[in-house]
Amino acid sequence: MPAFQAWVVARVVVLGALGFAHYVVDHAGQLRSGVVSATHAGLLSWDGAWYSDIATKGYAALPREGLRFFPGVPLAARGLGVVGIGERPALVLISNVSALVAGVLLYRFVVDEGWGRSLAVRSVWLLALAPPAFVFVMGYTDATLVALAIATLYALRRRAWWWAAAFALVAGVCRPTAVLLALPALVEAARSIRATGWAERTARAAAVVAAPVGLACYLAWVGATFGDALLPFRFSYFFVCPEPYLVMPKVKRFRDWIFDMAKSFPKPHELFTRRVSKKA
Repeated sequence: MPAFQAWVVARVVVLGALGFAHYVVDHAGQLRSGVVSATHAGLLSWDGAWYSDIATKGYAALPREGLRFFPGVPLAARGLGVVGIGERPALVLISNVSALVAGVLLYRFVVDEGWGRSLAVRSVWLLALAPPAFVFVMGYTDATLVALAIATLYALRRRAWWWAAAFALVAGVCRPTAVLLALPALVEAARSIRATGWAERTARAAAVVAAPVGLACYLAWVGATFGDALLPFRFSYFFVCPEPYLVMPKVKRFRDWIFDMAKSFPKPHELFTRRVSKKA
């Protein structure tokens, strides 16, 4: 099956690159400690280390910065840890199984939508081998989110509203960007809604709000536990990344540009004042 073939090739490429990185680190002499530690961490380096610590230690044992990593996949890894699989291997397992599921669902989705098997094959290969897809092999949440997003869209197109709601709800607990699933859900739910009964309207509404509800559940827990529901958004990576990156000229110019753009936007009360003055 094309999805499985692409999945296997992607893992050969990433693991081969990781093996080469280990060889370079072991034979290149002195390197920066961050490079060495990230290489030795393997599939749990970078953000994977955060997810691993959340799964094994919980949020309370970590800096507040860790709250920007949502709990869906770490909770699943902890659940697998209960049945004998360690939390760290479970993170990698969940990510890789999710990547395979995402490929299978994408292939089926493209074919069932009438776009043909040729496009479906190209789609799954692109999903597996696009440069950012290396994180689908690591202990990240990206593969799980993509699988849930495709499952949500597939269910929406088949009018399986409650399934779509379930997938979107879990996605909302995995990554904040899952709230964007509310947009296609709204489009699909609005189709021929006048010809439906209240039971189906309720199901459609559930599919629309499910992802935002998942996000809201996590934020509500953060608020109840740490006193500020918006803490996950107060620690955006762009503003907490290591100092060497912040002083790089291009990064610094881009950050300054964002701040300048934000200052140039009118405040809400200014917009209201302008509208009132125009009406007058």
